Amino acid sequence: MTTHLSLQRILLPSAQVSSLTTGSITLPSARGQAVEYANNYDYELISTTTISNGDSSTTWLSLPSTRTGYTIEYTGNFSAATSLMLRFNGDTGNNYDYGYYRGTTASGKQNNQSGGQVGYSGSSRQVTGRIDIYGCDNTDGNATAFHRGSAINESFTHGFMMWKNTAAVSSMTLYTTGGTWATTGYIFLYGWKR
Repeated sequence: MTTHLSLQRILLPSAQVSSLTTGSITLPSARGQAVEYANNYDYELISTTTISNGDSSTTWLSLPSTRTGYTIEYTGNFSAATSLMLRFNGDTGNNYDYGYYRGTTASGKQNNQSGGQVGYSGSSRQVTGRIDIYGCDNTDGNATAFHRGSAINESFTHGFMMWKNTAAVSSMTLYTTGGTWATTGYIFLYGWKR
């Protein structure tokens, strides 16, 4: 297991810091912008999944209970306009809320859904993205994910999702709606803890 520097993002309202490796920063009038700050985590590659044409879901079972969070990184092509969704512990009930921002044209939120949106492309495109999932070992809060990604020649997307359940996360399913993976690609799952 290796220790890596991991960045976390906090939404404030008006100044942006793109990197801060040590120390602290005071932002007296920062409102609504993103600030990243560094934390050391034990960061470990748990699995590499090769995705193929027509694949629509990947499930990780029996996740380590010692992990406080996970990072999913993906790259591949979607076959059509596609949402990338995430579920925890096989929960298919309407227990997920999510919000998103896509380029300069779309934003929104959805409550009480059967999965949380963690990626999107408006057409058949190559996509890349990262999903950071927090609170996975927490039984007195909710697992929450923040995502950011892009589709070639389209736009970027970012947002958040929350699972409205206080159980510790023991499995995850990443799946597509609207389309499928169209070509060979890769999904990497990392686990981390403080």
